[in-house]
Amino acid sequence: MVEAQLQSAGVEYYRAETSALDAYFDISNPYHRYLYARVDLVELVRIMDEPDFPGINGWDVAVGKPEYNAPIVHTEISPRVYIRCLDEQSAFPQEEPKVFSFLYDPVGDRYLDKQGVYHSIRERKLDSAGDLRSTAVLIARYGFDPGPLAALEASHETLTVEEQRLLLGDILTGRHPQKALDFLLETGFVARFWPELPAMDLTEHSKEYHPEGNVWRHTLETLRYRKSTDLRLSLALLLHDIGKPLSSRSEENEFESHAELGAKAATRFLRQLGYGEPVVQDVRFLIRYHMFPGAISRMPVHRSGPIMSNKLFPLLLELYRCDLSSTFRGPEGYYKACSTYRSFLKNNANPFRDAEGKKLLRLYVE
Repeated sequence: MVEAQLQSAGVEYYRAETSALDAYFDISNPYHRYLYARVDLVELVRIMDEPDFPGINGWDVAVGKPEYNAPIVHTEISPRVYIRCLDEQSAFPQEEPKVFSFLYDPVGDRYLDKQGVYHSIRERKLDSAGDLRSTAVLIARYGFDPGPLAALEASHETLTVEEQRLLLGDILTGRHPQKALDFLLETGFVARFWPELPAMDLTEHSKEYHPEGNVWRHTLETLRYRKSTDLRLSLALLLHDIGKPLSSRSEENEFESHAELGAKAATRFLRQLGYGEPVVQDVRFLIRYHMFPGAISRMPVHRSGPIMSNKLFPLLLELYRCDLSSTFRGPEGYYKACSTYRSFLKNNANPFRDAEGKKLLRLYVE
């Protein structure tokens, strides 16, 4: 929509930073986009519908509603677009790291490499130092090796809430989020900006079921098994065990009520980062019931049916599969849950059977 408006107005524009690199690496980001446009701010405001001026450094205007607020059932998400205005004489900005100077022209379907960074991009190596945020994004989305150029600590980083939300989204919708999150934990970034998360690195798991070690290691491992980079799924995987450091432990239950505690903690965390209620409530549901699929094959349908009827249940099954895949338990529980869910859907769609599969005619006539 925004790009179409710029084209209609005859404005020269380019996708920049991660939007250009996403195009090069064939990665989709439906949530936000970065553009350089050769237009002054007054003219841009005249062209755009309902622009606003976000708390994000280096960009002049944003267009579109805050990202990640669309309901789970949708046909298309319109990305929130951040635009930097360039006048006719100004050169393109000198970005750090330099790979962010790489631009994509969607009208001409061509790339602009003003600072000679193509080989660094192709080899996925940083050629200049950036901040922790940009380094983490390059690791998560494109598999860059930070090498010795990476910053060592986060003491001088300053980020608004919106910038933190953009960063977390870029990481979690990337192909290697576990590597970037570990990088940010080691540099102190996570402790400074997301202090709810480091406690997972201090909470040990039973080695009987969790070969990967503590709760943080387990969490990162689950992200490796995703079949989709869906944001809600990824947020739920990141936060699904956030309640374990808050739970009590006993011989009968290693982490008592951790799903309920985690749902509450995740809700607070996401609201602090400004996520909209559709996302908050969906992730809350996924975390609250992330243990549920393992029990549905043993439950009566009148208890399991309301949860299986939820539109998020397929996503809940995927979370459960990722959770199981990072343990010693194997996938049997997941396959049982899928079989139970398929039977439920089949019986629910059959007007001659009840939810448990019993024939209604026989039930009421005989």
